[in-house]
Amino acid sequence: MGNGDTREGPQFSYTYTREGTYTVTAVCDDGSKATINTAIVVTIMTPVPAGPGGGQNQSPIQRQFGK
Repeated sequence: MGNGDTREGPQFSYTYTREGTYTVTAVCDDGSKATINTAIVVTIMTPVPAGPGGGQNQSPIQRQFGK
């Protein structure tokens, strides 16, 4: 997950507890000799407090991975 934590499975959720930029590497293995590696960069920031518009500026720090 870019911070030393790992997850396995076709789908999972992960909650980052600290702000920062994390490079998440996914390794896909279908049981044969073929393996695919890919990386994404996840940037976690503190959500902006809701203003007069009703909170449209808030963003969650949980990201869903999988199909």
